[in-house]
Amino acid sequence: MIALESEKNAAAPEFGRYKLFLEKGQGSVTLEYGRDWIVVSGLEPGIHAFDRLQFVYKSAAGYGRMREVTFRFELEPGKATILGTKFRLFHQKSGGTWYQRIRWRILRVSERRALIDELEKDPNFGRWRFD
Repeated sequence: MIALESEKNAAAPEFGRYKLFLEKGQGSVTLEYGRDWIVVSGLEPGIHAFDRLQFVYKSAAGYGRMREVTFRFELEPGKATILGTKFRLFHQKSGGTWYQRIRWRILRVSERRALIDELEKDPNFGRWRFD
């Protein structure tokens, strides 16, 4: 699971989305506005990492600069893992121009607990054990 916080400004246009890429070409995850969490599935138990972050434009304008990042996590058999990093998506206006931004920080213990409590109410997630 990846925790998200998004602040979509109604006046700001949506240019695109951010993508986190798993190491060794194992795929990617799209970080979207309006979501509290994103489920990453299909990975075998073991140590994994997101190693790149890129902005992907909505139009055919292309891609933003690829950033090297390191977000490591371990998947244990029979358990759901919550990434220890929380991502914040927001809009910022500078000099009359809107920009989409992303920041990240360590996920607080209280935020992690609140996410687990919320997920345990959902019948699709209630059967999972969290690390």
